[in-house]
Amino acid sequence: MHAISIEDCASYAGNYFSKNYTVTIPVRPLNGGGHMICLRCSGTQRGYHAGFLEPGYLSLCKNHFGFETIKKAPFSWELGRTYTLTFSGNGAELAVSVDGRVLLKTEDSAYAYGMFGCSRLGMGRTWYGNMHVQER
Repeated sequence: MHAISIEDCASYAGNYFSKNYTVTIPVRPLNGGGHMICLRCSGTQRGYHAGFLEPGYLSLCKNHFGFETIKKAPFSWELGRTYTLTFSGNGAELAVSVDGRVLLKTEDSAYAYGMFGCSRLGMGRTWYGNMHVQER
């Protein structure tokens, strides 16, 4: 999927009531920031989003009728390069990996279930590859 946006947008898939699962999606940032994947979303105003929100960082955000960064880690991502993002939710534990390396872990119990997908936060362009989902 090739996503181009001038503001926040998302595309969801999967069962609305999925609880514990892992989603893996190749992501290639092409322009701007906000290159994200999402987990446990129950519409456009609730869920978790992880990815390349700002230069030099991997970010994990919670959307509760507005986005809040709940954790971030230094990561020097580049435009035009493809990264494999993996986002897992198991109970309250959330984990984000880039190219097989876990870089963010935290606990948050606000959303116990929801859909997965791709999201763009702000203006930019992102290419997303085939999604792989594994439920526990």
